[in-house]
Amino acid sequence: MSVNTALIRYIVPRAKLGGAIGINALVVAMAATVGPTLAGGHFIRRHLAVAVCHQSAPWPRGHSVGNAQSTG
Repeated sequence: MSVNTALIRYIVPRAKLGGAIGINALVVAMAATVGPTLAGGHFIRRHLAVAVCHQSAPWPRGHSVGNAQSTG
C-alpha cells in the first residue's frame, strides 16, 4: 500500500490527494476483506469436488490395512 500511495502522490494533483489516498485505502481494505472469502469459497468448492470423486471411486474390497486374512 505504501508503494501505491507514493505513486498516487506523483500522479494526482495536490488538491485532490486526500480523496485519492482515501479511495486507495478503500480499495485495499475491500481487497483484504473479499480476497480470503473468495479464496475460501474456491477451496471449499474444489475440496468438495475431490471428496465426491473419492467417495464414488470403486475401491478394491478386502484390501484395507485392518482386514488381514490368513492364507493357511
